[in-house]
Amino acid sequence: MKKYLMSIALCLPMLAWAQRGHFREEIESFRIGYLTKKLSLTTDEAKVFWPVYESFTKEMMALHKERIKRFFDEGEETNPNMSHEENNDNSKEMDDKKLAVYADEFIAVKEKELALIKKYYQQFKAVLPPQKVGLLCLAQEEFKKQLLKKARHHDFERGDWRRRD
Repeated sequence: MKKYLMSIALCLPMLAWAQRGHFREEIESFRIGYLTKKLSLTTDEAKVFWPVYESFTKEMMALHKERIKRFFDEGEETNPNMSHEENNDNSKEMDDKKLAVYADEFIAVKEKELALIKKYYQQFKAVLPPQKVGLLCLAQEEFKKQLLKKARHHDFERGDWRRRD
């Protein structure tokens, strides 16, 4: 079950990325439709599930923002002759001590994310049948794969979020 809970956590950074620009609403709509269909949520289940899920998403996004702020100093100047990756690759200039601190802080943030997942897992179990909680874990992973597939094919530029098989 831990594997499936981690899938939930892995999808959320994609949603953080999606908050930029006009894609957020399209992705949100795609996510709601996708999860509602995969979980076969009844009207009553949806009424209690979505507020809990949205609260979970907001808290996870806050942790994601904390991680970005903590690990990527956006105040540094960038070299226009270098790629984005080269400008943001601080590991080449970090000594062992700084890397160890970075790793410790990274683990601390991941532990916060896991604690949040465990907290909301209990809340999901309170509002959905056990089968649907398990399906939620699987559907989150499938949603992430679909989102990555769409991004790779640049369907987001056309606003086409329909599933194609």
